[in-house]
Amino acid sequence: MILILEKNDAGLSAFGYKVIEEMNRVGMLIDMSHGGIKTSLDVIEASKDPVVFSHSNAQGVNPHVRNLTDEQIKAIANKNGVIGINGMGLILGVEEPTAEKYIEHINYICNLVGSIDNIAIGLDLIYFNEMLPIFFEKSGLSYPKGYLGSMKGLQPEQNERTTTRTN
Repeated sequence: MILILEKNDAGLSAFGYKVIEEMNRVGMLIDMSHGGIKTSLDVIEASKDPVVFSHSNAQGVNPHVRNLTDEQIKAIANKNGVIGINGMGLILGVEEPTAEKYIEHINYICNLVGSIDNIAIGLDLIYFNEMLPIFFEKSGLSYPKGYLGSMKGLQPEQNERTTTRTN
């Protein structure tokens, strides 16, 4: 079995720094949503261009391993990067995701960095929950026990179901 998370968050290697330089040269966006803490901090510091966490939330609201530390949040904001707030229940910190819990992560980050300029929507939509276990079994990939939790997430069409239309 291959583990999705790195066993050792050792940061960038010499080759990693060269990769970041080349990504900057060709204009490639760097996404650290699945990177370790040290590695992501190294990338943010090394990159001349802003870096994103396309679907991550705040550990200060939910201490999940996939969520960002205050240090990561401040580093991304200081370099004009962006954090896409994730809508998955396990990342939000609830079994049943709600807009209120989603907004709690936004407010936490805004209060920490003093601005909303570094926040985006990054729902991390999953429409194939029933296929996920089959995917992991066939691919040989695994997550640490309890990592996935509930795969329920906020979905854009939820508003359609709850909104009353008037003619």
